[in-house]
Amino acid sequence: MTMTNVDRKWLIGLSLILLTAALAFAVDSWATCPLDGAEANWTGHKKWASQNAKPDCEYSHNYGVDDQGNILKHTFWTKCDDDDR
Repeated sequence: MTMTNVDRKWLIGLSLILLTAALAFAVDSWATCPLDGAEANWTGHKKWASQNAKPDCEYSHNYGVDDQGNILKHTFWTKCDDDDR
Protein backbone atom coordinates (compact mmCIF):
# COMPACT_ATOMS: atom_id res chain seq x y z
CA MET A 1 0.00 0.00 0.00
CA THR A 2 1.50 3.32 -1.05
CA MET A 3 0.68 6.77 0.28
CA THR A 4 -0.54 9.39 -2.13
CA ASN A 5 0.45 13.05 -1.89
CA VAL A 6 -2.95 13.85 -0.38
CA ASP A 7 -2.46 11.20 2.32
CA ARG A 8 1.00 12.56 3.15
CA LYS A 9 -0.23 16.15 3.38
CA TRP A 10 -3.13 15.11 5.62
CA LEU A 11 -0.79 13.11 7.88
CA ILE A 12 1.75 15.95 8.14
CA GLY A 13 -1.00 18.49 8.84
CA LEU A 14 -2.54 16.33 11.56
CA SER A 15 0.89 15.76 13.11
CA LEU A 16 1.58 19.51 13.22
CA ILE A 17 -1.79 20.21 14.84
CA LEU A 18 -1.20 17.56 17.52
CA LEU A 19 2.32 18.83 18.20
CA THR A 20 1.08 22.41 18.55
CA ALA A 21 -1.67 21.35 20.95
CA ALA A 22 0.77 19.34 23.06
CA LEU A 23 3.15 22.29 23.33
CA ALA A 24 0.33 24.68 24.23
CA PHE A 25 -0.68 22.50 27.18
CA ALA A 26 2.93 22.11 28.33
CA VAL A 27 3.56 25.86 28.71
CA ASP A 28 3.16 27.13 32.27
CA SER A 29 2.03 23.74 33.52
CA TRP A 30 4.54 23.81 36.39
CA ALA A 31 6.71 26.23 38.38
CA THR A 32 9.36 25.99 41.05
CA CYS A 33 8.13 26.72 44.57
CA PRO A 34 9.86 29.81 45.99
CA LEU A 35 9.94 28.33 49.52
CA ASP A 36 11.24 24.79 49.13
CA GLY A 37 12.16 24.48 45.44
CA ALA A 38 9.63 21.72 44.76
CA GLU A 39 7.89 21.38 41.40
CA ALA A 40 4.34 22.73 41.62
CA ASN A 41 1.53 22.16 39.13
CA TRP A 42 -0.55 24.97 37.62
CA THR A 43 -4.08 24.94 39.08
CA GLY A 44 -5.67 26.66 36.07
CA HIS A 45 -6.45 29.89 37.96
CA LYS A 46 -5.23 33.29 36.80
CA LYS A 47 -5.65 36.83 38.08
CA TRP A 48 -4.71 40.24 36.73
CA ALA A 49 -3.59 43.21 38.82
CA SER A 50 -4.69 45.53 36.00
CA GLN A 51 -5.85 45.19 32.42
CA ASN A 52 -2.38 45.83 30.95
CA ALA A 53 -0.42 43.84 33.54
CA LYS A 54 0.96 40.38 32.97
CA PRO A 55 -1.29 37.87 34.76
CA ASP A 56 -0.39 35.85 37.84
CA CYS A 57 -0.90 32.08 37.76
CA GLU A 58 -1.74 29.91 40.76
CA TYR A 59 0.41 26.84 41.46
CA SER A 60 0.20 24.24 44.21
CA HIS A 61 2.03 21.16 45.44
CA ASN A 62 1.86 18.70 48.31
CA TYR A 63 4.73 19.06 50.75
CA GLY A 64 4.09 16.68 53.59
CA VAL A 65 1.71 15.05 56.03
CA ASP A 66 0.65 16.43 59.42
CA ASP A 67 0.25 14.47 62.68
CA GLN A 68 -3.30 13.40 61.79
CA GLY A 69 -2.26 12.07 58.36
CA ASN A 70 -3.68 14.99 56.40
CA ILE A 71 -1.78 15.99 53.27
CA LEU A 72 -0.33 19.51 53.56
CA LYS A 73 -0.74 21.56 50.40
CA HIS A 74 1.23 24.71 49.54
CA THR A 75 -0.37 27.16 47.08
CA PHE A 76 1.37 30.23 45.68
CA TRP A 77 1.00 32.82 42.91
CA THR A 78 3.70 33.85 40.43
CA LYS A 79 3.83 35.66 37.09
CA CYS A 80 2.67 33.57 34.14
CA ASP A 81 5.31 32.89 31.49
CA ASP A 82 2.78 33.06 28.66
CA ASP A 83 -0.02 35.67 28.42
CA ASP A 84 -2.19 33.35 26.36
CA ARG A 85 -2.61 30.85 29.18
